[in-house]
Amino acid sequence: MLYVNAMHRYLATLPLKPYLAPTLKDVRLRTVRPSVAVNSIEGVIGGKTRNLARLKKPIHLQFANWLSTPGGVLSFTRQYGPLQGQYVPGERFELYVSKWRTQQGNFRAFWQWNSRKDKWDVLVTALRDQLKYVSGALTTGDTGDLEFWPSEPSIDFALGRHRTNLALTLAASDLWQYILLLFIQEPLGMLRLCNRNDCEEPHYIARRRDQKFCSKYCAGLVAQRRWWKAHGEEWRRKWKRKKKLRR
Repeated sequence: MLYVNAMHRYLATLPLKPYLAPTLKDVRLRTVRPSVAVNSIEGVIGGKTRNLARLKKPIHLQFANWLSTPGGVLSFTRQYGPLQGQYVPGERFELYVSKWRTQQGNFRAFWQWNSRKDKWDVLVTALRDQLKYVSGALTTGDTGDLEFWPSEPSIDFALGRHRTNLALTLAASDLWQYILLLFIQEPLGMLRLCNRNDCEEPHYIARRRDQKFCSKYCAGLVAQRRWWKAHGEEWRRKWKRKKKLRR
């Protein structure tokens, strides 16, 4: 049995197997306890899958910015499947909106940790609760697999041949694991929050070390606001004088 806190330096460099999210049927929002607004989402697992590695906007970035209202959680689940759990086609599932929100809150805290460039040891305890064990299979060509599984498998990995060398590949057991592994593989300090305070999607993945905004739109808007704050009154006075002279 291998523990993640003993392997974290290696998890960040290993290739990650694409996650295939199941399609869903009959997905709906249900109010479990109206008096305290406890909502759940239930549905049926379909027979097809969707490769989330092919998304134009990475799933961990979308998750960080996703609207956490009951309707928002329903929309996310319809598009990408249940956040946690392994299911087979035809199986019913149910998830609580409150738990989804808690996990998103935890993930946003992880995002801020990366943005601040904190040490790994600060975060490893929190991640250990999410990625408790590593389970997997050792594969060498056609000789078969030597499998070992803990009581609570979370991350699977397989050691197999890549060309002439051995290669280790990570495979997430569910969507939550996949999102966390994508997070671990991001460079330190490149997961950031937009410097525009009212940005609708403030979490972003920086392309440059000196990047402070998620987009050119936000950078331009902040620059425009700063200019108006510094020169707005003077500009209005000049505009009013010109308007009087025209009369």
